[in-house]
Amino acid sequence: MKPKVKPIRLFVIVFSLFLLFVITGSILLRNYNEKKYPERFVDEIEIVNEGYDKSFPQIINEPVGGVPVGETYTFTPRVAPSDDLISLSLLDSPGWLTFDGVEVRGTPSEVGSFSFILRIEKEGLYVDEEIFLVVTD
Repeated sequence: MKPKVKPIRLFVIVFSLFLLFVITGSILLRNYNEKKYPERFVDEIEIVNEGYDKSFPQIINEPVGGVPVGETYTFTPRVAPSDDLISLSLLDSPGWLTFDGVEVRGTPSEVGSFSFILRIEKEGLYVDEEIFLVVTD
């Protein structure tokens, strides 16, 4: 009695067709997205030519975007890649915000839209990241 090989052959054919459709679909989807959203697909050569260093530190966590009047706002920025040469400083902030080198903290006394800038500095180079905050009643 000969063993049945048809189910295995059928499985291989179906699986191969599935892989073909998945690969083709992902290529077509990427091409579509590259045309529709070209700013999301930046060539690494362009980045290097513009002088951007991917190893330069940046804030990697999202701050809370709002706080009620009278409650304390806190944000502890996490920077990556991190090393001992990085320094953070607070610029252009409302008077009620302070930065102790680790945490941005403050208690707003009025409703409004505010922003502050955290400067990330390393070896004489820096990047400013503006953070927006809405104070509600």
